[in-house]
Amino acid sequence: MIDGFIKEKTTQILSPWNNHLLQAGLKPNLLIIASFFFGLMACLCVAFHTYIPAIIFILLNRFFDSIAANLNPMKISSSLDMIFFGSFVFFFSLGATNTAMAAATLLFAYLIRAAFSKNENDHINIIENTEIVIFMIVCCLLPQTFAAMAIFFAILCMVDSTKRFYDGMRG
Repeated sequence: MIDGFIKEKTTQILSPWNNHLLQAGLKPNLLIIASFFFGLMACLCVAFHTYIPAIIFILLNRFFDSIAANLNPMKISSSLDMIFFGSFVFFFSLGATNTAMAAATLLFAYLIRAAFSKNENDHINIIENTEIVIFMIVCCLLPQTFAAMAIFFAILCMVDSTKRFYDGMRG
């Protein structure tokens, strides 16, 4: 719901730097790979219960992804984002096996949401990347509440999927 606002502010901040970054040789694809690497590092940190470094890697992931998106606004990183977001939940459950059922529920709901993300349109969606990142950071700050938050977030994903499906049917 807040992606539009975040993207607008990020674009305002990064746009003046576009030419400088391109002239320095930074390529969007290289930035996307770096972003994905930071995301995977966050996942490994979560599996080993090192949550503060995980938050730092999550923020680096989003920062590099934002720069890449600003340099090349095509959605070339959305598939890697989906892998990163799903991996976070998977690796969290590896680090806390008592959360496996909640994690599996969230992964299922997230996969359904991802299937309907093709129905992107001008409508405001309930769950977008910003909300997912907030969820991830809150999980790192309050890991003992992961199971309850995962179920709550799974419900939000299912409501969002239903909304996206309905919006897609209406055209």
